[in-house]
Amino acid sequence: MRKAVLLLYMGGPEALSQVKPFLYRLFSDPYVLPLPKPVQKPLAWLLATLRAPVVKKRYALIGGCSPLPRTTRAQAEALEKKLGSGYRVFVGFRYVEPGIKGAVEGIVEAGIKEVIALSLYPHYARATTGTCFAELERAVQELGAELEVSRIERWGDFPPYLEALAGKVAEALARFPPRAEVEVVFSAHSLPEKAARRDSYEEQVRATCEGVARLLKLSGYRLAYQSGLRFGRWLSPSVEDVLKELAEEGVKQVLLVPVSFVSDHIETLYEIDFVYSQLARRLGIKALPQG
Repeated sequence: MRKAVLLLYMGGPEALSQVKPFLYRLFSDPYVLPLPKPVQKPLAWLLATLRAPVVKKRYALIGGCSPLPRTTRAQAEALEKKLGSGYRVFVGFRYVEPGIKGAVEGIVEAGIKEVIALSLYPHYARATTGTCFAELERAVQELGAELEVSRIERWGDFPPYLEALAGKVAEALARFPPRAEVEVVFSAHSLPEKAARRDSYEEQVRATCEGVARLLKLSGYRLAYQSGLRFGRWLSPSVEDVLKELAEEGVKQVLLVPVSFVSDHIETLYEIDFVYSQLARRLGIKALPQG
């Protein structure tokens, strides 16, 4: 009997008209924005309404949609081909269709009983992997599905992943002039400090950075965080602060390496390629994103 592999990820809007619904689902998630139930959805609607115009402009700059769903489906197809006839690979997105419940329905309809659920977030956090697995449990219960589910919740220090990431970094470093002194800045998605401590998130991220640095024999690197909000205490330093610090130190060549993302989306294509790269140029730094 075949087994299923279920890839769990957040998804992303595939058209500008999907931006507000995507944001509403995101802000409605108590794992992302923990609020009392009576105000969760009304506040989510308000936040989505206020944020949608700004976010639409950002998506317009990167092609009008998120490439993440398309990329994830391509990953699923490639994985199914790699695994062979004994496996079917499904995709379940947390905030867009096909939703996680829809993916479970597909698995049940295919008559499959064994599922390997793989989070596409390398580092475990309640607001990412945690909410995906909570939604998976809810879907299984609501459908009354008799499934044996195995979980892969974190894999940021998995040797093949480190080797693949190190290979990409090596390719990017080769784009700089020969013998150039390049500062490598690893960028991870920020989290509130309290949540990061609970999930050992920072330790997981550092394990990835250390693994890549070891494989490439880097003499040093910087770790920075992106996409943090302006309220509360979030993991630091920010990418902006690290770039300013490097500029003050006279550094002229920087490679920005996102380590908590496995697909390009708004936080790489907009924040890194536009915001941080432009800031680096204003500071007199040549900054290349790791492509």
